[in-house]
Amino acid sequence: MKRGRADSTWAGWVAGCAIGLACWASNGPAARAQSGSESGVARRDELRFRNGDVLFGKLGSISPRAGVAWSHPDAEDALLFGGGAITEIHFGPLAEEPSQTNSCRLIFMNRDQIEGDLIRCDAEQVIFDTAFAGRLMIPRSRVDTIIPLDAKRRTVFSGPEGLEGWTMGKVSGVITDSGQWGYHNGAFLAAKAASIARDVQLPDLSVIEFDLNWKGMFYIAVALYTDYLHPVNLANKDQEPNFGGFYSLQLNTYAANLLAVKKSDPIKYLGQVAVGSFNQKSSAHIEIRSNRHKKTVALLVDGLLIKQWTDNEDFAGKGTGLRFVHQGQGSIKLSRLRVTEWDGQFEEPRSHPWDSKDDLAKLRNGDRVMGKVEKLENGQLFVSATATKLTVPLNRVKQIELAGTGVEAGNAAPHEMRASLRRGGTLTFRLENWTTNGVEITSTNFGRVLCSPWVFERVVFGPKAFVPRTD
Repeated sequence: MKRGRADSTWAGWVAGCAIGLACWASNGPAARAQSGSESGVARRDELRFRNGDVLFGKLGSISPRAGVAWSHPDAEDALLFGGGAITEIHFGPLAEEPSQTNSCRLIFMNRDQIEGDLIRCDAEQVIFDTAFAGRLMIPRSRVDTIIPLDAKRRTVFSGPEGLEGWTMGKVSGVITDSGQWGYHNGAFLAAKAASIARDVQLPDLSVIEFDLNWKGMFYIAVALYTDYLHPVNLANKDQEPNFGGFYSLQLNTYAANLLAVKKSDPIKYLGQVAVGSFNQKSSAHIEIRSNRHKKTVALLVDGLLIKQWTDNEDFAGKGTGLRFVHQGQGSIKLSRLRVTEWDGQFEEPRSHPWDSKDDLAKLRNGDRVMGKVEKLENGQLFVSATATKLTVPLNRVKQIELAGTGVEAGNAAPHEMRASLRRGGTLTFRLENWTTNGVEITSTNFGRVLCSPWVFERVVFGPKAFVPRTD
């Protein structure tokens, strides 16, 4: 028997595995998510233990020797936990994130990444201004790649902060019962088939990124550049109300597929690609990059480019909206949704030989400049090449791969912590002290600094991060 599916025409998916939202967390907040928005509730952090338990509340402080001080609404005083029982902390969304220009990204030899403003790079050091730790003096030997960013890239949407402003839609033609998305603590959650949409004013060149967590199997369709905020049953789209064209990016436990959907034309299949990592874990960072002018849509999973699709006809998307349709299989959680403008560029893995004595600058037009980077300053790149010296405006540079001293593994030492940062990137460090006023860390890349706590979105403790040290 053939069944239609909202924003989907795939068949043969396994029924069942409908895990209730009550199973999402051990102390039950997800079970309450379906009741509606909880925007306005104080930020809640998550403390995760080695035995799998999760405790919600708010971080007070971290001492490598004393452990973690934690506030909980049911506890009159702060709770103190020994570090040996804790694996990581997830920080809830901020009410307001400090503005950052972030005109440059640095990739370090240990694969850490940070964003900020490049002040100067010379033969000895890189001077780098950051919103979270002020000015950093970084030995040039610690920097692997310098990537200029579009400082004017605009954030179109960041959230979610609740259900207000989103359109709920009823999903028809699915095997399981339909329901609605719920909101809790900075995330959308669904255990039944559900649709939620919003006109986020997608720009012609856009980046849509979000974190996706799932229990059991999952199947979600993301409608891009739609002008219609209700789900579309693709198997019976001719009977649906009038809607403009859109792209349907369909993600499931095993693969990704892109469809071009128009009301009066047959559905156009642009291609399917296997995503092997999906069935090996239960979470991923999804990034969708679209270019209306070049008629392309690209999918990145955990920073890796999975596939870029090109439509050889007119760009199908007729609107500026975004729609998420959960097909009812398993439970899913969608958080850290951000929509930004895009400059149309893709980062490239390092291709420059590690033993080269020269640096390599890759330009946005595809050209390459080989030589010695004498300095980067005031928006100009100065390169000493064979028998000549070149000056290149930094806005023409895609990335600069510095001559390396050898490959350094990206694994943190047992006494270190590894953090994910709110605007993207990672940081590996030894923690000296963490309070609400500041986080004092020591990094192998730039030494001892004081960071603002807001920059951290998640921290993972090494197995010996809390072992008393004698140094």
